[in-house]
Amino acid sequence: VPIINENDSTNTAEMRFGDNDNLAALTAVQLEADALFLCTDVDYLYTANPRTDPNAKALRIVDEPWALQVDTSEEGSGMGTGGMATKILAARTASTAGVPCGLINGQHPERVLSFLAYGLDREGPRNPGTPEPNGTFFLPMPQDGSVSDNRRWILSLPTCAELSVDDLCARELAGKKSLSSHGIYKVEGKFEKNDCVKLMHNGTEIGRGLVNFDSEDLEKLKGKSTNTLLSVLGKGCSLEACDEGNVVMTVAPQAFEEASPAN
Repeated sequence: VPIINENDSTNTAEMRFGDNDNLAALTAVQLEADALFLCTDVDYLYTANPRTDPNAKALRIVDEPWALQVDTSEEGSGMGTGGMATKILAARTASTAGVPCGLINGQHPERVLSFLAYGLDREGPRNPGTPEPNGTFFLPMPQDGSVSDNRRWILSLPTCAELSVDDLCARELAGKKSLSSHGIYKVEGKFEKNDCVKLMHNGTEIGRGLVNFDSEDLEKLKGKSTNTLLSVLGKGCSLEACDEGNVVMTVAPQAFEEASPAN
């Protein structure tokens, strides 16, 4: 059982992932792990900080980690490197790659066994009457066949920037189309060609992709029509910000079925 930890005393800024949860999730994706377990100092993920909100409810089974909405803004909502917010992001990364993820109280490592008894897939308890795991279980995202090596590789890459897209572009991405520059309305962060970036819609990550332009060029190209792009780039150049094969959605496609048309 690999135990992942970033050594803050020896890592340089250039080599740092930022938090152990993210590092563990990226490692689990690359290794095609059977499961990922994140340790914290509370028994479950809660809808709010249980230390300050008496109405906070424990979440035992999270069916759609990519759509999870909980309040992690207050101090103490989850201890450990990175806090509860980073654990949720790590669980989303693992789930997207088809890796089931469990959140457990690190004082009780034996609770991992309750996940194994329950079953680590989306089919529910392995045997009727099996109690829910002693922790929070983030179910893996349904996969269209096996997770490809390219998809797994993209999910395991550190992200360095964010591209915000409009409604139409989000639906096109959900339909397995390339990311067109005309659908991007905001570029945040610095990146080079072929870097991995987060794809954002209404403030929420919906995917990740390898970009065909650096941040300086894409800042100039965002929101531009195809004809404008042709006049700027010339014929024969890629007009897509991210090619279809280099985009991985981190939310289920049905999340955009009722999205309103772009203005």
